[in-house]
Amino acid sequence: MSSPRSYVFRAILLLSTAVLLAGCVKTEKRDFVKYAETTDTFDLLRIFTNIKASSPDDFDRIETIWKRRDSILFNPTLPDFFADLTGPSIYFKKNKHNYILSNFDSDIDFGGDFHKTNVDLDSIRIVPGEFYLNSHQGLNYYHRIVVPGAIVDRLIEEIKPKIAESIARYAEEGLKAANRQDVEPTTWDDIRKEIVAQILDNKKSDSPEDHRSTPFEPESLRMLINAVADSSLTIHRTGDEIKFVAPMTIRDAREVVETFDFLNKKTFERIKIANADKNLLFIQKILNSLVFRVVATAGVEITLKPSIYFAAAEEDFDTAPANTNIVAPISTIRKLEARGVKINHEFSIRELAKEFGTHK
Repeated sequence: MSSPRSYVFRAILLLSTAVLLAGCVKTEKRDFVKYAETTDTFDLLRIFTNIKASSPDDFDRIETIWKRRDSILFNPTLPDFFADLTGPSIYFKKNKHNYILSNFDSDIDFGGDFHKTNVDLDSIRIVPGEFYLNSHQGLNYYHRIVVPGAIVDRLIEEIKPKIAESIARYAEEGLKAANRQDVEPTTWDDIRKEIVAQILDNKKSDSPEDHRSTPFEPESLRMLINAVADSSLTIHRTGDEIKFVAPMTIRDAREVVETFDFLNKKTFERIKIANADKNLLFIQKILNSLVFRVVATAGVEITLKPSIYFAAAEEDFDTAPANTNIVAPISTIRKLEARGVKINHEFSIRELAKEFGTHK
């Protein structure tokens, strides 16, 4: 059985972290989003920064990405707001309802397995990007897609069953644990301490997961199970905000909100002490984009505000490589250009950064 913290703050609260792509072709990924209320559309910009390639296979992949750029999508569960990003990072549209998963480190097999979606992928406008050199002489690639709000709604409905399944599994296991004699009780104070330890200190729980109870009242667990069973679990979008209502007792709803506020407070305190540690700032960025509110007779309403999460400073568009060795040598540029991959030596991401509302 997964720990209470794992389910509450992964399944119910939908928290996750970004990923650093690994492999022979190395790169970091940056995502930016802007929302147009008048047209109800999301404009997504992705930048693969400081790309490093060395082997012929690496150049093959980059060449394929260049030649197929007019079919590149991002995560069809759109976008990588708080999705689990341990998987592929490039999605090639095969046709209206099928796509292929890949990334910079995989052989791209367009004749192999593909994934299906009920969403009309033709409704997503692809704006192919280009390769360019950033101010640190790193090789970058930017790419954009424009997604109608109606498509975002369909995508939310498509991933909703997976979210519901995780919540139901947690609630069912919680009820079973409550009837076991060998399971030690867990209080909300215990959970708050464990959350700080695991999220801020990166420590594992010292208590066996299958001997821990959930702090939720049995009635809250039954409410969650019933909401999943009768399909009344609420996840909906209003403008550029996504709201999720988790049904539970008022007592538990208040405890969840207090737990979130506690994590916020501890993160802020750590940042002051640690002098703006990078990981702490990232956690704070996630927390700032979420709002928790007790809703009478309903439970907890969780609002995700992507515009806050993706608010970007100018330097976010032109990041220095984590490793100074990840700089595209002249030989790499020449090899790619010899393969027909165009690299814009005059392009500056600064103008595009302004379009996405950067701040100093």
